[in-house]
Amino acid sequence: MSYIKSPTDSPLVEGTFGQLLDDTAASWPDTVAYVFKKTGSRITFAEIQDKANRLSAGLKAIGTERGDVVAWLVGHHPEWIYLYFAVAKLGAIVLPLQAHRVGRSDEAMTYSLKKAGVKVLVIGDITGVDQTDDTVPYLCSLFPEVKTAKPGNLQIKRLPKLTSIIVLGETATGIGTYSMNEVLTMGSDAKLIAEVTALQDQLDCHDPFQLVFTSGSTGQPKCVEHSTYSVFNMTRLASISRRMLTEVSNGDDFVHEGFSRPDS
Repeated sequence: MSYIKSPTDSPLVEGTFGQLLDDTAASWPDTVAYVFKKTGSRITFAEIQDKANRLSAGLKAIGTERGDVVAWLVGHHPEWIYLYFAVAKLGAIVLPLQAHRVGRSDEAMTYSLKKAGVKVLVIGDITGVDQTDDTVPYLCSLFPEVKTAKPGNLQIKRLPKLTSIIVLGETATGIGTYSMNEVLTMGSDAKLIAEVTALQDQLDCHDPFQLVFTSGSTGQPKCVEHSTYSVFNMTRLASISRRMLTEVSNGDDFVHEGFSRPDS
């Protein structure tokens, strides 16, 4: 990985997303972090931490380890948030797939999973209308192997690293995949949660954390690697810059020293 460097009065934050979530949940447990308009659900930092801990432990239970790649294509669901932090807590690498690029294309999905060396795939409804969810038929068409495989023991020749598929939902799918509810149940084990918690001290914010595919404008899309350090600080400083522009456009006075307030 490489970094673009430039002067700033704001100290860069060092910490993993798992640590940042735990610190935030400890300070503001009941503060609403996200609102999902589709369901009307309001999710607090404490709720995100609880789901992320259990999901992280569940992923560990099915064999996910530090450095493994976990991809997902789930549309606008709260699980997107839980997955992001859960994978971070394991020291694994996240790969959020984009519906408008991958969708239900066999070619695009296979290319993405193979290029990134994905070990675990989480997939669900991407239509926004659960009643028309085509996830299971799509998986059976894309990977006929799931019809006879046992969950966690996938053997797909063209994707040798892919061992597990998780389908959003509470009930078993009837094929060789886990349901999200099954993984969360496995992750409710206190011993596993304790192991995930202990792992936090071994992780580093400069470790590889996220993979992003380029647009593919000059050829096949390429995989770009990011660390927590780069993702968090880039997002944070961009947010500060947008606030500057908003305040200036509204005619408000803006003091440059605002960049020196990490908690602002």
